[in-house]
Amino acid sequence: MTKKSKMILGLASLLGVSAGASAVSGFAWFITTKSATVNINNIGVYSTSSNLNVVLKQALKGCTDDAAAPSSQSDINLVGGTSAKTETFKATASQATLALKHYAKEITSVSKNGEALTVTTDYTWTAGTTGKTITLTTPAAANDEFEVSYVAYAALTDVSSADGKTFYKPVWTAAGAGVTATSITDVTDAASGYVSFSMTLTAAGTDNLDIYLNQPTITAVNTSDAHDTAAANIARVSFIDNNVTKLIVQKATIGDTNNKGIDSTFATTANAAPLWDLSALSTGPSNTVFANLDNTDKDTLSSGTKTAAENYVTTVTGGTSKDIIVNIWLEGTSGNQSGDASGQFATAANPENGMINVNLPLIAFNA
Repeated sequence: MTKKSKMILGLASLLGVSAGASAVSGFAWFITTKSATVNINNIGVYSTSSNLNVVLKQALKGCTDDAAAPSSQSDINLVGGTSAKTETFKATASQATLALKHYAKEITSVSKNGEALTVTTDYTWTAGTTGKTITLTTPAAANDEFEVSYVAYAALTDVSSADGKTFYKPVWTAAGAGVTATSITDVTDAASGYVSFSMTLTAAGTDNLDIYLNQPTITAVNTSDAHDTAAANIARVSFIDNNVTKLIVQKATIGDTNNKGIDSTFATTANAAPLWDLSALSTGPSNTVFANLDNTDKDTLSSGTKTAAENYVTTVTGGTSKDIIVNIWLEGTSGNQSGDASGQFATAANPENGMINVNLPLIAFNA
């Protein structure tokens, strides 16, 4: 296992992006009036082959290096970049908990009616799957005012990409239901929207290596949390080799059989409908690189045989190295998002403020 590279840049935190409403499409990204921001917890890249070395080269957007590796086989571990948040609460009688809007990585301060509270003595909080909840030692009285400052995990937002390397979102005339989309804008170089990092793959011996993705997972941090589960269902991961998309990975398809996503043609062509209409994507862009996480026939590689061409990432010449870019985002056009005509997410399928883990095991075969 190789050591991690420390050539990591400090990054601005990602911000939520609000989407507008459409009466035409049945896809939640275009009918939701809510901000669909999702926190990303751990991103692990595994080398399961002794002749393949994987080193983090640079965190490009929305993530930073993490000193703790998730398993003995992991060469790279990243976490979502962090951002400072402050929330205020006015309590009801006997209120025992404060519910934060985002997963907290660290609590900076908690005050009650202007007086600082002490962790353990006055309140408790645990990072991780319960990281949205502060439990008060003594329940509050009616109208007690609390202020909580904390460091939150930075968020992915619902954007759209057909090729996994160029990202779009609509520009709405106003917030709320029934508004029109004036255009779709390219947010590839924006400060928010998705996570991106580059890694260096090295063929340690003299043999050329074919690199495959072997049983990747995109999972809810808390499987009992509907927000986390919904977020995992709409997340996608792309692998880019020399500006060529080699692979896009997603969860089981629900209405995504044609691998929908916004491309430059759709983004620049006016629709006949008064609003942006995703029905034009009913056949999907011409993209054959998708692999479905839940299809074991496509996504399971045996230890000695190359069986899943759709999981192919790249080939590295023996004794040399190659850089690969990985992007992670929430696909706004995904049929795994469901909403109703009022522009609200269905309760059971609301990814807002959920949290996900992404694990990307790589396996190498002699070419």
